[in-house]
Amino acid sequence: MHLLKPEIEELLKNKETQQIKETLESFEPIEVADLLRSLSLNKKLSIFSILDVDFSARVFEEFDTDEQMEIIEGINKARKAELLGELHPDDRVDFLQEIPQKLTEQLLSIMEKKEARTTRELMRYPEETAGGLMTTEFIKVRKDLTVKQVIDVIKKKAEDVETISHIYVVDENDTLMGVVTLRDLVLSNMRKKVKNIMQPHPISVPINLDQEKVAQEVARYDINTVPVVDERGRVKGIITVDDVIDVIKEETAEDMLKFGAAGKRKMTYLKQSPLFLARSRVVWLAVLAFVGIISGFVISKNSLLLSRVIALAVFIPLLTDSAGNAGTQAVAVIIEALALGEVRFKDFWHSMRKEFLTGVILGISLGVLGLLRAVFFEKSSLIGITVGLTLIVNTTIATSLGAALPLIARRMNFDPAVISGPLITSVMDIISLLIYFALAKIIIL
Repeated sequence: MHLLKPEIEELLKNKETQQIKETLESFEPIEVADLLRSLSLNKKLSIFSILDVDFSARVFEEFDTDEQMEIIEGINKARKAELLGELHPDDRVDFLQEIPQKLTEQLLSIMEKKEARTTRELMRYPEETAGGLMTTEFIKVRKDLTVKQVIDVIKKKAEDVETISHIYVVDENDTLMGVVTLRDLVLSNMRKKVKNIMQPHPISVPINLDQEKVAQEVARYDINTVPVVDERGRVKGIITVDDVIDVIKEETAEDMLKFGAAGKRKMTYLKQSPLFLARSRVVWLAVLAFVGIISGFVISKNSLLLSRVIALAVFIPLLTDSAGNAGTQAVAVIIEALALGEVRFKDFWHSMRKEFLTGVILGISLGVLGLLRAVFFEKSSLIGITVGLTLIVNTTIATSLGAALPLIARRMNFDPAVISGPLITSVMDIISLLIYFALAKIIIL
C-alpha cells in the first residue's frame, strides 16, 4: 500500500474524489487503515469524507483509540452519527468505553435512539466479559420455520449482521434451542423444518464469563462463533472468532507485562511518556529491591564464612541465577497450562509432583556441572560437593515453588502472572543463599 501513497496524494490534490473512492474501496479495510496512518491528519479526514460510510466504519475499526479520536474530532456532527451507526456494536462499545465519559454521552446523544439504547445496554457489561465482547448483530430464528423461510430471513438481514455462518434457533422466549450452519441450510430440503436439521444443545457461554475463559472455550471446541446467554438461557448476542483473536493478543501482552512487573498497558508503546513508563514499573521495582536487601542481609550475616573460604563467593551468581531461571521456567509452563485450561487447582499436587521430579533431574544435571567446576578450577572437592548439593536442592525447590505460586494465585482470584513472575526470582535468591551457607557450614567448616 505504501506504493499507492503518492498516487492517492496526487488524486487528492486534483480533487478526483470518485477515483480515490473506487481505488481505496477495492482494498481491505486494514490495508486502507495502514495507508491512512502514513498521511497527514487533514488528508486522512478528506479521505474519510470521500469513502462510503459503511466502508469508512470498517477502516475506523482498524484504528487504535487515539487514531479514532482524531477522526471523530475532525468530522462534522452528521458524519459522526453516520459513522457510529455503521460500527459493529461491540466495536462501538469498545471505542466509547475508552474515551472520556463526557464525550461518550455527547456521541450517544447524536445517534439514533434505538442504536444508542442498544449501545448503553452493552456498556453495562464489564469490558473483559462475554457481555463486553459480544455483538447483538446476529440472526436468530424460530424452530418451526422451514429451511426456505430461514434462507429468506438471511437474505433480508445479511447486510446488517456480522456473520451469517451460524444461525441460532430459539423458542418464543428467545431461549437457545440449537444452531444451524449456512452449509446445512443450503444442502437441505427447502420444505424441512429447521428444528429437524439443527444441532441441539450448542456450545454457549454465560454473559458474565471472563473473556480469557471465552477464548479457551472457542479454542477448545474449535468454533468460529459462540452465542452468549443470560442466566435464563436466552440468547443476548454472539462472539466471533476475530474478537477472540483480539482477546488472546490482549491477554498475552498483558501477561507478558505482568510477568515482568512492568505495569499494565494502557496505550501504544510509542505514545507512552518516560514518566508514565517509570510510574507503571516503580512499585514492583521497589518491592523487589526490598527483597534484594534481604538477600544482601543474608550475605552480610555470613561474611565471616566468606572471608575464611573466599572461593564460596565465586559460586553465588551461579546458584542464584540457576534457581531463579528454573523457577521462572516452571512458572511460565504452569501459567501457559492455566491459560489453555490444561490444569486447575484440583491438579495442584499432581503438578507439584511433576515439577518436583523435574527439579530433581535438572538439579542433578546442574549439580554435576557445579561440582566439576569447583573441583577443576577451585581445586576443592568440599566446595564442589557444597555447590552440587545446593544446586540440586535449590532447583528442586524453585520448580516446586514455580508450580505452586500460579495455582495458589489463581485459587485466590489473583492474576498468576502478577504474583508469580516478579517474585519467584527474588524469593529464590534468598532461599538459595540460605541453603548454600547452611550446607557450607556443615560440609566445609
